[in-house]
Amino acid sequence: MKVMHPWLLLLMLFLIPVLFLWWRGYKKRKEIFFFFSKLQLKSLLRGGDGGRKFLWSIYLFTIPLFSLILARFQYGLKSEIHKFSGRDVVFVVDVSRSMNTRDVNPSRLGLVKLQLEVLLDMLKGDRVGLVIFAGSGAVEMPLTTDYDFAREFVRSLSTSLMKYQGTNIENALEKADMLLEVDKNARDRSKVIILFSDGENTTGGDPVNLARKLSETGITILTVGVGTPSGEPIPLFDSHGNMIGYKKDEKGKLVVSKLNAKTLEKIAEVSGGAFFQLQGNSVAGKIVSEIKKIEKSTVEKRVYSHYEDRFYWFAGPLFIFMFIEALLRLRKNEG
Repeated sequence: MKVMHPWLLLLMLFLIPVLFLWWRGYKKRKEIFFFFSKLQLKSLLRGGDGGRKFLWSIYLFTIPLFSLILARFQYGLKSEIHKFSGRDVVFVVDVSRSMNTRDVNPSRLGLVKLQLEVLLDMLKGDRVGLVIFAGSGAVEMPLTTDYDFAREFVRSLSTSLMKYQGTNIENALEKADMLLEVDKNARDRSKVIILFSDGENTTGGDPVNLARKLSETGITILTVGVGTPSGEPIPLFDSHGNMIGYKKDEKGKLVVSKLNAKTLEKIAEVSGGAFFQLQGNSVAGKIVSEIKKIEKSTVEKRVYSHYEDRFYWFAGPLFIFMFIEALLRLRKNEG
């Protein structure tokens, strides 16, 4: 049993003035009737008292019943099953230092962030998650349909987020797979991974082989190559974000980061996805078109239990009492 608005039960306190007024009227009538004989009273009340003796008792019932209806008295649990359709989309973003390279404007990571915001504006109804990686991968944001929440994470992306440097695409895909499988009730939903990287796989195992295995579980991988084949040196920044130079190898030569499209193309191919090259031109529309080709699944079921309103338990008796009161008042007026 549950009462939604228990404070409305205080309306029953109106019984106090009703009882007081009845008692006061009864006392006055008794004093007046004292001066008349029974024969005189019978003549005066020829039409009856209009049910006056019964009206007060009706108020004793109608006021509590009205209070219970307004307070929303509830009883018994009712379960409902809701179905949700959509896809689970995980953005996997390379945040290694090579993503600071400025062979695209404003930088590789800066351009990725702009594309992610456009994608969030275009996606509707799909859950999105975020995995970042450098020398290893990490889940940055769980699956959610709150796109404003997702935008906050996208805007905070930085190459300083990961302690260990390098580019481990395989581990990033593993983390994305874990994120997609964490919700046991949604394992049959359509799943998409969108990988943003320059493709320079410097650490870890073979991401192509892993992508092939993930495709067997129903995961489609779309890859986005960021940068240019010619590339540029990798800028270095201090803790305050000021540029302090460029990355050099052990021999003192500048390290030039170039787009490795071949690896990314292969990942997309073996997983049944598609490859896009991001060099300043927006590819968000093409990505969304590719996602829409992947059928939405309507498989997730959530069971909600809630109390059922039982106001009709009181509405029926209240109507009867009000009907009786109306008849009595009509009789009184006729009398």
